[in-house]
Amino acid sequence: CVSRLLYLFIMTEEEFRTLLKDYDWWYSMSDDMRIWKVGFDTTIRIQNICSTNPKLNTIYQEERKKMGLK
Repeated sequence: CVSRLLYLFIMTEEEFRTLLKDYDWWYSMSDDMRIWKVGFDTTIRIQNICSTNPKLNTIYQEERKKMGLK
């Protein structure tokens, strides 16, 4: 969808940092399928954003390191 792609391109650094701040980095450990689904969907969204914006990808990689993830 064009509007979805447009949103990926116009996300600000501040909006992306908020997305990462609110992101459940440990969703995959949940026994609750609803929590897992929201976390998975957010992961896909973050990956899509990072694939279109190298600066935001760098921020994401820095946050992953802070969380102790590779």
